[in-house]
Amino acid sequence: MRKNLKQGVVTSGDIKQGMAIMADLISSYGDAYWPFFEHLEKELAKRKTRSERLADFRERQGYQ
Repeated sequence: MRKNLKQGVVTSGDIKQGMAIMADLISSYGDAYWPFFEHLEKELAKRKTRSERLADFRERQGYQ
């Protein structure tokens, strides 16, 4: 992760790693970290392509 940040590039993987850290912090210390989790979640959603969003919906709904 540090390599990417030095180059000014934040990948979707970096965001997911941050979300995992925030989830642990929320579980351990409460909702004070929730806004950070939401921010990362929204950023990740922005990066998803249209086809990824449709595939995610279909998967949740049980479509093939």
